[in-house]
Amino acid sequence: MNHLNLSFDSYRHNLIHTPVKRWERDVELLLHKQFNNNPIKFSIVTPIHDQEDFVGTQFSSILTHTQGNYEAIVILDGCTDRTKERLLACIENTPIPKNLSSITIFESHSSMFETSADNLGFAKARGEILIEIQADMEILTAGYNIILATPLKIYDDLIAISGRC
Repeated sequence: MNHLNLSFDSYRHNLIHTPVKRWERDVELLLHKQFNNNPIKFSIVTPIHDQEDFVGTQFSSILTHTQGNYEAIVILDGCTDRTKERLLACIENTPIPKNLSSITIFESHSSMFETSADNLGFAKARGEILIEIQADMEILTAGYNIILATPLKIYDDLIAISGRC
């Protein structure tokens, strides 16, 4: 075998036999605030990497426009700027909506990248419907989460909806 095949074989072996989920290590629970015990319909997952200038606006837009009972899960993905400080300040200074069950923040000190950050949030989610909101998206439509979830009620073979456009 040539060197390329050995690398591929080694990669394939590791992928199949020794999977390491980076989001299961090197991540700490930074914050968990429980506000009520209402059943959670929506889990809003947001992976964030170095968005200090936008994180307050983005997170406030989620708090303002999400309808129905929900939880917010944020993954700080190897941030090297002041994203964490600005997010925590936003949480402290923004009125908490009555339909928000909890806010949970995980922090990875090294970048795991968006897909792994999503996987962490989805694995920790307790809601019936999972929605990822990317860190550079500002939500401007009230009830966006209900709109996104509508096709899931209509089509029984649908498992996911993307709101990125």
